[in-house]
Amino acid sequence: MAPATSTPTSGSGQGFMSEYMSDLSQSQDLNAFLQQNQPTYDPASHSTPLPSDTPSSSSSSSSSSSSTSSSSSGSSTTSQRKPFDAPVGSHPLPSAHAVFQKQAIQTASLDNCADLNVELTDCLLGKAGTWWDRASMCMKAKEKFGKCCRLNKELLHEKGYAKEGNTAAQDRAILDYADKVVQEAMKAEKS
Repeated sequence: MAPATSTPTSGSGQGFMSEYMSDLSQSQDLNAFLQQNQPTYDPASHSTPLPSDTPSSSSSSSSSSSSTSSSSSGSSTTSQRKPFDAPVGSHPLPSAHAVFQKQAIQTASLDNCADLNVELTDCLLGKAGTWWDRASMCMKAKEKFGKCCRLNKELLHEKGYAKEGNTAAQDRAILDYADKVVQEAMKAEKS
C-alpha cells in the first residue's frame, strides 16, 4: 500500500505545476490551436498606410494592386522627406566675417580691460587683496572685470568695431572711444 499512497511527482523531482504545464504543452488541442492561429509576417506583402494615403486607395484587395501601392507609397515617402543638408535650428550659419567680428570684439574688450584682468589674477594667486577677498574667490574683482568686458563688448558692437569696410584708423578710434567711456563709467560707479 505504500507505493499507492506516494505521489507520482515525488520520485521525479518535479512539482505539480511543472507536470501540468508540460502536459498542457504536449496536448494535441493546444498544438492544433497554435498551428492554426500562429501569426505569420511577410515584410514584402505587409504595407502600412501612410497618413497622406486616402482610404479609397487602400481599399483594393487584389495582391497586384497592393504590391504597386506599396511601391508607389515607398517612393512618395522618399520624395516628401527633406534633405539633411539644412542646419538644425531656425538660425542660418553666420558668415565668416561675422565670426571674425565677434572674435575681434572679444579680443578688443579683453585688451581694454587688461588692468582689471591683472588685478583679478593677482587676487586669485594671493599676491594682492585681503584674506577675505581670497576666501570669497575674489568676487569683487571678478564682477569688475566681467562688467568691464560686457560694457566694452556692447559699445564695440554698437559702434561697428571690425565691420567690413572699416579702416584700421576707424577701428582704433572706436576702440579708444569704448575704452574711455567704460573707464569713466567704472570710475563714476566707484565714487
